[in-house]
Amino acid sequence: MGTIHLAPETLDELDRLDRELLVLTFFADERPLRGLSGFADWRHAGRLSRFLFEASLSGRQGEKLLWATRRKIGAPLILLYGLGPKKAFDNMIFVQTVEKLVSVASGLNVASFALSIPGAHITDDYLLERMAILLKEIQTRYDGEVTLFINRRQSFKDMHAKFLLIQEELDKLAPLGAERRAP
Repeated sequence: MGTIHLAPETLDELDRLDRELLVLTFFADERPLRGLSGFADWRHAGRLSRFLFEASLSGRQGEKLLWATRRKIGAPLILLYGLGPKKAFDNMIFVQTVEKLVSVASGLNVASFALSIPGAHITDDYLLERMAILLKEIQTRYDGEVTLFINRRQSFKDMHAKFLLIQEELDKLAPLGAERRAP
């Protein structure tokens, strides 16, 4: 079961990051990069943006690329992951994205990774539901340490309190799921 830590999405927190993999999501129709991706790009003096352009990455849904960071931030690897166009980003795409990101992190056999809630830097009416889906996916399908960055649009204190409530509810449900799977 993955262990999740929350951190505010700031340059200072990105600088303090100590994870093996940083997952950065981006929309096909959004340049410059925003949110956590924008911060990482800033720390790399725009190299991520140039790399996206040079590598012909469009940001289409599910497009991914693994990139070595030269340790300009606290993760030696970055996974760039496309979310498709902003207007098409819905709950179904969110769930598929979360499943894929956790699967890729597990498949890379990294002991730790960091990410923000995919798409959370845009206005999101489903943020809490999406946070719950992400937390459940991490807890059930990943066995390492995860840092979840909370976007500046949300109050970190409020989001942390909601995170604890969601975590408590998931903990209550965990034994029920185990009972159903038992032979």
